[in-house]
Amino acid sequence: MKITPQVIPQDRKKKNGFLHIIDTGLESCDGWIYAGYVVYDKPEPVNQTARIVSKGKLNARKCVNGKVQRKLKPLATVRVYYWSDEWCVTDCGYVQSRYLELEGK
Repeated sequence: MKITPQVIPQDRKKKNGFLHIIDTGLESCDGWIYAGYVVYDKPEPVNQTARIVSKGKLNARKCVNGKVQRKLKPLATVRVYYWSDEWCVTDCGYVQSRYLELEGK
């Protein structure tokens, strides 16, 4: 099933890491989805270079809660394709936005 932006948390119930949701695009069907797959903000396309601003090595992941693909050193640069308040899609994988500083901002 394709998850669309119309999927919203219904009542913030959690059970074993899953959220109770309702999909308004499917005639108000409800169900459960793994909380790690839910993003509450829409990513913004940026296509810019960013610098790693962490104190230690930073994990770049295959997906938000996925396997670590690569360790990034502080002050290294990555290409950011999509930016959100929590996670960014980079050329190295998913990286938490709080550890990235876009160049030119």
